[in-house]
Amino acid sequence: ASHNPPGDNGVKVCAVDGSMAPPAWETFMEDVAAATSVEDVKRLLEEIAPTPTTGGQQPKFPPRVLVGRDTRTSGQNLANLAVKGIEA
Repeated sequence: ASHNPPGDNGVKVCAVDGSMAPPAWETFMEDVAAATSVEDVKRLLEEIAPTPTTGGQQPKFPPRVLVGRDTRTSGQNLANLAVKGIEA
């Protein structure tokens, strides 16, 4: 939130409907945030949502990632960096 000191800001992960993500997801989200490579992120994602090639089923709806930002001067740069990470 823009009213917090910069060190207290970070990524907010929401449920599909925009509500808070379930507490059970906290460890998974922390693991993704701490991943040091694209391969680590892929492995983590496949653990919770297997792809057809790893034995899972195709999702009914394509996944979406929404990136929001606040009005701080750093907001646009942080949003751009988030998009680059998502695209990777």
